[in-house]
Amino acid sequence: MRHMTRGRLGRIFLGLVPLAFVLAVPAQAHAFGYDVRQTVIGSAIGQIGKRYLWAAAGPNAFDCSGLTQYTYAAAGVSLPHQSGMIWSRCDAVGRSQLLPGDLVFRAHLPAGRVTPTQASSIYHVGIYEGGGRVIEARGTAYGVCETSVDSFTIFGRLKAGYWPQGDRTYDQPPLLRGDFTGDGREDLAVFSGVGGGCFGYVMPSNGMTFGPRQTWFSKSTGWGWDRVKVASGDFDGNGKADMAALVDDGDGTVTMWALLSDGRTFSRQGVWWSSGATRWEWKRTKVVAGDFNADGKTDVGLYYDYGGRTAKLWVLRSSGKGFAWPTTWWSSGTGKMESSTVRLAAGDFTGDRKADVAMLLDLGGWGSKVRMLASSGTALALKPTAWYSATQAQLDANRAKIAAGDLDGNKRADLVVAYDAGGATTKLSGLLSSGSSFSAKPLWTSAAKACDWQRAKLGAIDFNHDGRTDIVMLYDVGGARTEARTYQTLAGGVIGKIGVGWDSGAGRLLWNRVK
Repeated sequence: MRHMTRGRLGRIFLGLVPLAFVLAVPAQAHAFGYDVRQTVIGSAIGQIGKRYLWAAAGPNAFDCSGLTQYTYAAAGVSLPHQSGMIWSRCDAVGRSQLLPGDLVFRAHLPAGRVTPTQASSIYHVGIYEGGGRVIEARGTAYGVCETSVDSFTIFGRLKAGYWPQGDRTYDQPPLLRGDFTGDGREDLAVFSGVGGGCFGYVMPSNGMTFGPRQTWFSKSTGWGWDRVKVASGDFDGNGKADMAALVDDGDGTVTMWALLSDGRTFSRQGVWWSSGATRWEWKRTKVVAGDFNADGKTDVGLYYDYGGRTAKLWVLRSSGKGFAWPTTWWSSGTGKMESSTVRLAAGDFTGDRKADVAMLLDLGGWGSKVRMLASSGTALALKPTAWYSATQAQLDANRAKIAAGDLDGNKRADLVVAYDAGGATTKLSGLLSSGSSFSAKPLWTSAAKACDWQRAKLGAIDFNHDGRTDIVMLYDVGGARTEARTYQTLAGGVIGKIGVGWDSGAGRLLWNRVK
């Protein structure tokens, strides 16, 4: 539990701007990927601004090793509350090899002389965030804050045996999308954590690219970035897309906020639903949004994992002024979920104007399948047969990200799949809907080492307003620089023009801080 009392301090960063189909699965480049790492980083970001207290391990105060222990626990990793003991569980890496979620240390011995067996020389630990930044519990004068990696001399990566096994803990939802400005084109939006605050940014589409980032929402206190799950849709039915945010208030209480667009900003903000105390576990919840009853207003679906292969999907229907108390639209039945690993996407897959929910399920060695929850307007019914099935060699759900959109312009939603082909290579494929099943269509494969799946967040956005949904990948270029890479779809759902639709610029936006 040694805290930082000696050694040269790093500078504080004050300049942050708040702003088919697939082939056989190769081995992972690392024993753990951005899925687990993003859980660690997300948890660390949420603690920024909290006070330093020697021997504290959260949730309201931390010392250096207590912060590390707390944030790794969010990803299912158990660490000791002592910086030297944490170092003993690491492999040494070079500074140039650091990945987000790796650990950085200070010691009484020169860097070249410290080995994992000399743990007693380690006296301070921080969490590498990326872009040359570290999140650490720095001391009583600073609390939990961001500093530069420059003041750290020893770099470690937790040994593979200490990372969680089995299902991945991090589930990246699709990018936020919608016509936020009301001009008929779908825009790109992100929800970001900067310091201890949260920000909603909109990048309006001009039909070819996305314009400069605009701050439509900011909240400096009360929300931790790691305690918010967001979705987008036209919740008040005025023709402009809004944001909804499910906020973890602690003690089993969640609130659903609506951030309503007037075409220029989220001018109206408020709580549209609250669970009440001890009624809802935020961590067990996945959020999807769609007009499930076809009344012109987007509703919210909350997929709740009860454990033991049991789940329900609750729907909060929008009145345009608030959400009704959630009702169960679908239940798996006790112990009857086919998989504990579930990826969700909402869209009108059947073509009847009501949003449905597609579930990509991991069946382990048996492969993967997509099951459909079709809406009747008052309930979601599980279709008796899978809409798509694949062997594990064809599609591993743990290596796939999905989003929903009408790729071929036939008024039915399809699924976009971004697949990790290994070697920093990504494949894009479409699962095209017939109204009763999906057929696989290969769309694009990156050059080797040109597109790392682990550094991409997937979206389906019709930014050129041609009736066919285009594909967007928000990509971590490095150096706190993020790009929106665009893939325009043509007739028949094939990929046409490929380009960069938006670039944050170097040092302007950390990829691991956006949802």
